[in-house]
Amino acid sequence: MSGARRPAGNGAGALPAHHALFEVLGQGCEALQAAFGTQRFERHYHEGFSIGVVTAGANVFGYRRRRVEVPRGALCLAEPGEVHDGGLAGEAWAYLDVQVPAALLRELAQDVELDGVPAFAAGGIDDPACAAEVARWLRLCLDPARDAAACEEAAVQALTRLILRHAEGVARRRPAPDGRVTRLALELLHDTLDAPVTLDALAAQTGASRYRVIRAVAAATGLPPHAYHLQRRLERARRLILGGLPIAQAAADCGFADQAHLTRCMRARAGITPGRLRVPAGRER
Repeated sequence: MSGARRPAGNGAGALPAHHALFEVLGQGCEALQAAFGTQRFERHYHEGFSIGVVTAGANVFGYRRRRVEVPRGALCLAEPGEVHDGGLAGEAWAYLDVQVPAALLRELAQDVELDGVPAFAAGGIDDPACAAEVARWLRLCLDPARDAAACEEAAVQALTRLILRHAEGVARRRPAPDGRVTRLALELLHDTLDAPVTLDALAAQTGASRYRVIRAVAAATGLPPHAYHLQRRLERARRLILGGLPIAQAAADCGFADQAHLTRCMRARAGITPGRLRVPAGRER
């Protein structure tokens, strides 16, 4: 791992990086997309968990007295306070990385009936599905036009999967059945079409963890809660516009930030804009 820390030696430096600060469940996180040359990184540590997905080359670093080699498509991970270096392969490489507070992983572990801060023995994790989910989350967060709710939902999914599949040293408790969770979650999503619904609100409504809510709604609808609820709000907005309501008012009534927000979401999912619902083709507004 490097965490884009200070390079040592005279090798080629890092290329320009993309960087984002954001919150997940009220906890501050920091994402980075960077490509490196052949430089080595000095020994350093991170205050939180450093979780990365190698996107080109290989990340080779010293961690817990071992040489760790993480190839493209795999995860590299360093726990808080664990000293490590980076760039030992002597070749160019690139990755997506995120700094995650320990408190956030503890909270997500509790959500899935586990106690304590998760521990990860290995600095490299070869799990393509898990790595792909982390990469998808980080790309959402690095998008300047990111949707905060979608990013948070992706974070819960990616980090909880990582915990469930690879964490050690946490005690497991038995989860309750999800039939009631599905019913209560869908009731709230169906009844609240004038504003976004947060994962915290769904967890409070159902008495279940955020991760269980995501899994329950996805199993019932084929979409996680944020995407499903956005689809329902778009359907309502479409009906209101076709019924003659001004587009800006329909956007407000369906919980979109403004007309431009509604337009982006509708174009991304239906291939048309709200204006096309009201005017002949070729006169889109």
